[in-house]
Amino acid sequence: MKIYNYSVSTNTIWTSFDYGEVEADNIEDAKKLAIEKLKYDFKKANDAFEHCDITKGFSISFDDNQVQITEK
Repeated sequence: MKIYNYSVSTNTIWTSFDYGEVEADNIEDAKKLAIEKLKYDFKKANDAFEHCDITKGFSISFDDNQVQITEK
């Protein structure tokens, strides 16, 4: 297996969870794993927004077509 870096940065809004690493056999599998991880992390952030009065109604999302994968 190989290690792949992923990111979905917009270059205008940065988060601490829009990038990372996955381990996969090939780049296609790496992209699938990265998108799963990103969806999970974005859901956690949105759940936190929803539970705080001052951020209720806020959300953050990403376009999974914009996920970039590079082999480490």
